[in-house]
Amino acid sequence: MVIPRPGKKYINLFYYQSMTRIWRRLLPFNLVLWIVWWFAPSLPSFQPPKDEIVLYAAIASTTIMVLIFLMSNKAYVRANREYMYIGVPFYRVKIPYSYVKSLRITDLRHALNGVKLEKGDIKFILRYEADTPVSALILKEMPKPEGILHLFLPRYMFLAANRGFFFLLEDLMGFKSEFDSRLKSSRTIEELIS
Repeated sequence: MVIPRPGKKYINLFYYQSMTRIWRRLLPFNLVLWIVWWFAPSLPSFQPPKDEIVLYAAIASTTIMVLIFLMSNKAYVRANREYMYIGVPFYRVKIPYSYVKSLRITDLRHALNGVKLEKGDIKFILRYEADTPVSALILKEMPKPEGILHLFLPRYMFLAANRGFFFLLEDLMGFKSEFDSRLKSSRTIEELIS
């Protein structure tokens, strides 16, 4: 029996860059906490209990920063034989090919048309050109309840005009060709079965 190879993991650059933005903002804060803790014994306003509080805050903040740094490249998209994965740290969405209408390459302007974003997300997205190519995955129905998906996935990954997701990947054309071949073989198998 031949075990089918899983598809290649394509890193989701939106997620990677948003996590990188967070840990880079935490870095100066952590440095300040460690400097305050280091010089706390020489400061007259710091007594031993306050010194320990600063140490615990520095340890906790540094731990969170390191976890975010390690998780930044763990978001991916993968086309397997029977389904497609959207993976983010602590959660993976398995999308059967029967739920998929199409995958097409579009520009960022069309993918974001109608998406409600917060101020920080808008500043993040504005770094990209409006004609930046992204992969738009259009679905017949969502694989999980939308509330759960919105809990784990960033809001700028959802298409507003259609039901689905969009991704900024390193190799858009490579992912599209792999996805199309997997989708075609899956639909051929479904036709043979029915």
